[in-house]
Parts: sequence; C-alpha cells; structure tokens
Amino acid sequence: HCVTCHRPGQVAPMSLMTYEEVRPWARSIAQQVGQKRMPPWHAAPGVREYANDRSLDSDEIGTILRWVASGSPRRTGQNPCGARQDTRTERMNFLTPEQEMWRATVERFVDEEIGRDYIRNCDRERKYPYEAYEKVAKQGWLGILFSEESGGLGGDIMDYALMCEGLAKYGFDFSTGLMVATFTAMNVEKFGTLEQKERYIQPFLNGDIRFSISISEPGAGSDAASTKTRARRDGNGWVVNGQKLWCSGAAADNAILAMLTRTDPDAPKHKGLSVFLIPNDTEGLDIRKLPTMARRATGTTEIFVDDVKLPADALLGTENDGWKIITDHLELERVAVAAAYVGNAQTAVDDALRYAHERIQFDKPIFDFQVIRHMLAVEAAVRAYAR
Repeated sequence: HCVTCHRPGQVAPMSLMTYEEVRPWARSIAQQVGQKRMPPWHAAPGVREYANDRSLDSDEIGTILRWVASGSPRRTGQNPCGARQDTRTERMNFLTPEQEMWRATVERFVDEEIGRDYIRNCDRERKYPYEAYEKVAKQGWLGILFSEESGGLGGDIMDYALMCEGLAKYGFDFSTGLMVATFTAMNVEKFGTLEQKERYIQPFLNGDIRFSISISEPGAGSDAASTKTRARRDGNGWVVNGQKLWCSGAAADNAILAMLTRTDPDAPKHKGLSVFLIPNDTEGLDIRKLPTMARRATGTTEIFVDDVKLPADALLGTENDGWKIITDHLELERVAVAAAYVGNAQTAVDDALRYAHERIQFDKPIFDFQVIRHMLAVEAAVRAYAR
C-alpha cells in the first residue's frame, strides 16, 4: 500500500525478463556464498562471466549482483498518487558492483543474524555483544584486512570501510567492539615479530581473543604524544606505571591491550614512546568500565597501571618508535570510525523518513509539511556528503 495515500499500489521488479532468466542461478550462487561463508566478492567473477555470455549491460550486471547478495530483486515503482513506494533514502552510487554486493551482504547479515533488538538490549543492559562478535568471527570478517598468508581475506580499505558502515547500522557502539579489535590487531600484522604474529593473529581471527587500543590519558587526549604512563626496564623485562582513559572494549574477556607508554623520558616527546601488548588480566591492571550515558555495550574504560611486569617480548615494534605505530594506527581508526558513523546516521535518516510517512497529523502524514521535508532533505544531504 502507498505510504502517502494508503491505496494499493502497483510495484513491478526491474528488468522483469532478465530477473526471471537469472533468478534460479542467482539464488544458487547466493546460497553458496552463505553456506561456504565465503566473501561475496568471490562470486562476482562468476556473475560477470554469466552476464557477458548473455550480453547484459552494466546496469543489469549490477542488478544481478544485488540480487545475489539479497536473494531477491530490488522493487521500485509508482503508487496511484505518484508517490514512490520505497521510503529509504537513496545512496550515492559510487561503488563498483562487487563493492555494492559486499555492502548489501554485510547489511543483510546484520538484519538477519544480529538485529536491532539484540543491539538495543546490549546497550540497555551494558552487556558486551559476545554472541554477535562470535558470529562475525565465524564469517571470517575479522580478517578482512589481513593478508591471505596470515589467514585473512586480503581485502582493501574500501572493503573494510563498507564492513564498518554495515555493522554500525543499528548502533555505533556495537560496531566499536569489532572495529577496535580489527584496526588494533593490524598493528601486530604490520609491526609484530614472527613470534607475536604466531601467538596472536590466528587466535584473533578465530575470535578467541580481542584487541583494544590504549592511548589517551587524563592529561593526554588529542595531544597523545604527551603520554605520562612510564615503562622502564627491569632486568630482561619491563615495569609499567600510569593511568589510561577512554580505552574502548578493554574490559571484554580475553582482550589484549596495545598500550602507548613513554620509555625514554629525556627524548623529545614524539621520540621516546613505545607500544606494549598487555593481556587485560595481567596482574597490576585495574580496568574500570565507565558509566557513560551512551555507548554502554562495548563501552569505554579507565585503566590504572600499577607496577605491571612485562616480558621483553611484550614490546611491539622497536623501542622508542611507538609514535610511528600510533600514527599508522590512527589513519585506519579514523576511516573505520567515520564509516561506522555514516552507517548509523543512515539508519537515523531512514527511521525519521519512515516515521514522517506513518505519523498522521491534521489528517495527513507529517511528511506533507514542507518544514519536515526540508529537515529530512538536509539530513539526507549531510549524510550523503559524509559518505
């Protein structure tokens, strides 16, 4: 039924003949993608080969890829009053068909395997989303940026950004647990020793351990190089003292902290820093989840570090070269966080648009009032621009 005039509407599938022709084949490929837990872009070459054999144009190829990802065609059309049936704001189409297929797969996974109610409940009860984290790990998506030699999927930054966007659909904080773990684990992939990679990467990809980044302090937020937490040599190992703040996901089970410390107090502030890998159950760590007003599931923490003893091999990379690790880390973190906020904003705009069509005042949907339309148009434009 039309959301504007409430009369029955005629909604037809795009390219009906093409859809009927490829429907059994497309559903078969979609089923294989789901059963084998394989990245959806692996199916894309087969889609293109099939399409080229039948001389389909690029628009039809993109349509088929979306069908493979969603299991059904996208339906559009006009209702008796001329209003569109679809109340979802349109996305800017700058993605390749393979990327669009991947985006749709992540979004469908969040809808079918996780859901809005689960994410809302975790936030309400301040409960870490362990079950959903495990589901994502089983998909193999924790390894999206890891090389195939390390057991990962060998994806690129666009693949990662689209995953972050999709996972944040019903809550940025939910995606935080997965994003923080993945972009922090990449520090081990890039800077870790062979022994550290063997110890941490495969257990991480399996979902057995998590990672959390620990940079900020009460007196060192944006000015991260002003870190006061001190690591000093003690025989063949290290002893760390200090305090950290805003460490997302650090209180979760089996988390490894990548902690920025000062190892040379006499060096220029960007030169005397080092990063250590510290299991969150190490003696001397006091990790307290903060009572925030929002972002209550994955949450963020305050960490008190009191004479924490570490072995020599806890050092990540080279001593006093921690700033290089952190700046490399922050480049990836900012892409992930921005993409996730865009994904969550998309849902906010879609929910507002749907409500504007459903809410009746003065005998008509509030969407019909110009001021409401202006508000929705501005928000949709801002979201599209950010994306």
